[in-house]
Amino acid sequence: MAVATVATALFAIALLAAPLPSTAAGRRAGCNAFRGKRLLRGRLVAVIERTEGERREYAFICVPPAGRVHVAGWAFDETALSLYTVKVLGSAGTWVAIQFGSQVDFHGGEEVGKMCNARNGRCYRFFHAFTYGGSEFEEAAAEQPTLGRVAVNSFGEMLLAETTKSTTNVLSVGPQGAERLLDSSPEASIPPASLKLVGHEASWIDGGKVRRARI
Repeated sequence: MAVATVATALFAIALLAAPLPSTAAGRRAGCNAFRGKRLLRGRLVAVIERTEGERREYAFICVPPAGRVHVAGWAFDETALSLYTVKVLGSAGTWVAIQFGSQVDFHGGEEVGKMCNARNGRCYRFFHAFTYGGSEFEEAAAEQPTLGRVAVNSFGEMLLAETTKSTTNVLSVGPQGAERLLDSSPEASIPPASLKLVGHEASWIDGGKVRRARI
């Protein structure tokens, strides 16, 4: 199967993930009363995980103590081996960045990054990549981006480092999901850990020099 066809098939299957289980009563009860594992327990935002057997893991967001509970997204595993993952990448104010890792079949899956506002449940997608397993997909895997580091602010903006084919791009993302390329260099020149976002002021290191931008 051609690489393009494989990618298209994976994406199509991803869209067929199971619908949300019935949690209406719990969601009306408010943030602190909503049951589940707390992935993040903050003053202004909570991220709550619920699993559905070996195939689904859902992430809910809310503002403690009694804010409405919203669905941020879910990860899935069609192999029923519990290979899904949900990770909190960062938060500020009522905003939180979450990464969802899913397994479509034994050949691969996808990773999705979403930035969500716990106050109203609004989210935007800031990252997507297919994941592949097996030597026959090495070329396709090399074409996919990897997410280095994300920094977020309380305005719903992000600074992130994304690497593809040994080139790292530094991007800013606005609260509506619009991206802007700030820098691009060989992977070794930009340490992901150097990314910082204080208010609207972004900074990072490229080739040993500090770069700055206002986002």
